[in-house]
Amino acid sequence: MKTNLSEADNNTLIVMSAKDLKDAIEYLVEKKFSAKVEEPKKDQPLTREQVTNLLGVSLPTLWRWARDKTLVTVHLGGRVFYNRTDIDVILNKKEGC
Repeated sequence: MKTNLSEADNNTLIVMSAKDLKDAIEYLVEKKFSAKVEEPKKDQPLTREQVTNLLGVSLPTLWRWARDKTLVTVHLGGRVFYNRTDIDVILNKKEGC
């Protein structure tokens, strides 16, 4: 008898309640995302993706802030980075509202 679903045949039928399915999905999503999100070091330059996640803004907003000099960009090897201290200033302003 196979006890692991990854070892099961492709035609395995699993019966569970809607609540159990919801709980399983929430657990797996939380497990997947909590493992991926790690806080960058204070002196480490941040990527666009990290900044959008930290500030909760879109890439077009980030581009507009860079164009308007709201945020200073750092270009390294053809990639765009942001200073952590600049992001912390914006985060502190958001928390103060």
